[in-house]
Amino acid sequence: MARLLPQLLSLTLALVLGIETPVARGDGRTFRVTFSADTHARPFTGRVYVIFSQRNKQPRQGPGWFNPEQFMARDVENWKPGTPVRFST
Repeated sequence: MARLLPQLLSLTLALVLGIETPVARGDGRTFRVTFSADTHARPFTGRVYVIFSQRNKQPRQGPGWFNPEQFMARDVENWKPGTPVRFST
């Protein structure tokens, strides 16, 4: 697990930085999230989070237990670098 931590941290940062501007669609919004092969060369399988926060400057620490803000999560399987994953509200 300790060997995996730097990769997960890098992937989390890439996901946070790789979020594109939301595109309005009806009542909701759509977010496209990507990661680069420089961050993680192989396909990724796991859960991807998009966290919206005005208070938490480190969203990788997760939502607050007692005063949570909105977030979305999606399970991905064999997600390849450069391929967008869409989140809709």
